[in-house]
Amino acid sequence: MTELGSSSRPPRSFSNRCLAPVGKTRRLLLVVAVLLVGWLGLGWLTVRVVTAAHHDTIDTAPAFGERTAEAADTRTTDDLTVRGWHVRAAPDRVVLVFSGIGGDRRSNVDVARHYLARGWSLLLADLRATGESDGEVVGLGLLEAQDVIAWCAWARAQGYRQVGLHGQSLGAAAVAYALGEQDLAPSFVALEACYDSIDHALANRLPFVPLPSVAFLPVQWFGRMRLGVGLDELRPIDRMPALEAPVLFVAGDADDKVLPGESRALFEACASPAKELLMVEGAGHARIWEHGQRAYAASLDRLLQRAAAPR
Repeated sequence: MTELGSSSRPPRSFSNRCLAPVGKTRRLLLVVAVLLVGWLGLGWLTVRVVTAAHHDTIDTAPAFGERTAEAADTRTTDDLTVRGWHVRAAPDRVVLVFSGIGGDRRSNVDVARHYLARGWSLLLADLRATGESDGEVVGLGLLEAQDVIAWCAWARAQGYRQVGLHGQSLGAAAVAYALGEQDLAPSFVALEACYDSIDHALANRLPFVPLPSVAFLPVQWFGRMRLGVGLDELRPIDRMPALEAPVLFVAGDADDKVLPGESRALFEACASPAKELLMVEGAGHARIWEHGQRAYAASLDRLLQRAAAPR
């Protein structure tokens, strides 16, 4: 018979009381392990997605007035063949045009036509791992600097004495990195929507990630493994003191990937005495020409005038 008020459950043994905290510890360790794997996995996935190739077959060139776009290619110092379209209009001057991530030679045809109308020959390039160019890794601009350098050498070999450089987004970063590596002596430089540092570029594209300085640590680790360089080297702003040619910075005040303040920081860091910053109202990332064509075209004309002035 059970006494009134006493429990029918047997008392917990000493061993069960000791094992209860152990079970909680195991659950806590499991949660920590899952979070750690997720943290590392997200970093690995981010790097793989951002650096993934964007190959495409490019069949037909668009119209360039009476001019014909011809296939062109050159070889980089790291043994990749990069390809593009060459439109010859002048025997002594050419603009090399480089697009942003996910884009290719077709991405900036409208801007290129403006240069053509002003009497400049064109080279519209597929950067590595895009379009029909070789490569399986997008290098966030730093590796693509080798493409810019190779195309500049190609242009000189074609007899062009004046070489202008026009880059959009990742293509702009590639131009900035190339100018920091070699004295390419460009006649002018146009940088549209160029990120100032990879930290800002990632934070702007992933604004929902808390504590980005901690959250993006795996991105830095896997990025070094993928690219062979530390992500702390991905800072176009550090190359601006080497930029002395006439330069145009183009930005959109509605760009949420390259913020207006970051474009202003690039402009302020640039050493060129002949520089201009165009901020197009209402323009988002890589949509600046279509939102502000008139202002953009006028700024390009002023850039070409500065390039023609004695230095």
